[in-house]
Amino acid sequence: MKRKIDLTIPFIAIRKDLPGDPYTATMGEYLCNPLNEALLDVEISSGGFYSAEDLGVVESVVQEPKPIVTIPAGESFRFALSTEDEYDEMVVHWSLRYRTATLGAQTDAFGSFQTAAQWLEDVPTLGGPGNVVPRSVPDEIR
Repeated sequence: MKRKIDLTIPFIAIRKDLPGDPYTATMGEYLCNPLNEALLDVEISSGGFYSAEDLGVVESVVQEPKPIVTIPAGESFRFALSTEDEYDEMVVHWSLRYRTATLGAQTDAFGSFQTAAQWLEDVPTLGGPGNVVPRSVPDEIR
């Protein structure tokens, strides 16, 4: 079952502009802020794993949270640069913490495995095509 993608609250998108090209200048992992207010005190951490017959399960090192001071309203911020192949072969997860002036402190979690993300030709706040990563926690639990 595919998780519903909500583009009205902050979300993570993976951008790749040129099909067949392993690297483009704008590709990477982005935190997108569709809100009418800035995201403050943002922290993002990520990790992942893949399975290989000869190696078993190989886990990436979970990164320390990367602090991002502010993401203005209606903008996005690239916080990591990876190749599309990594997303095709790995299970990747992200943890997100931020606050806003009106909503206070918020947390969220996202996860992507191959076809779990939803391709959009024009990702809001990103200004181009990309895969929007589904939330790991259903809306009714968040």
